[in-house]
Amino acid sequence: MTVSIERVCPKCNVCKTVFDFTHHQRACRSCQSARAKARRHRLGLNKPKEFVVHANPRNRWKHQKLMEKYGITFKQFNSIMQMQNNCCAGCGIHVEEYIKLKGHTLDVDHCHITKVVRGLLCRKCNEILARCNDNPSTLKNLILYLGQEPAINRIGGHGSPLTGERIS
Repeated sequence: MTVSIERVCPKCNVCKTVFDFTHHQRACRSCQSARAKARRHRLGLNKPKEFVVHANPRNRWKHQKLMEKYGITFKQFNSIMQMQNNCCAGCGIHVEEYIKLKGHTLDVDHCHITKVVRGLLCRKCNEILARCNDNPSTLKNLILYLGQEPAINRIGGHGSPLTGERIS
């Protein structure tokens, strides 16, 4: 006498044996497969030319992340890097120097509204854009601000570089 333990898949509502489920998934194998296939199709990964064989597993992960998050391939990332002469589009730091300093490559800068990739930036330049909400007028105002005479000099006093107190 064999005992068959059955479960109902929450996705397709079909009663199936426990062997139709993996131990860590709630949905059955066929539903999981359909979900994965739909995801690959949505991300454009089902095209044979999009699958890139990487000798380094980290590159395969990077390729997946680039495609999922920004809609670009690893090859397109490298093309943008070459177009920027392997430098940050903001401050101009070379990618090799940046990797030595920070331990990772340049970030992909993209418009959060249109999702269009604008270029590659170091983390600091990318954060500056984010903190200014990608607003060019804010950045222009900050550039003008840096070129101004210090406020303490404009009101007729001189500030101490250490304490900020007026020196008469």
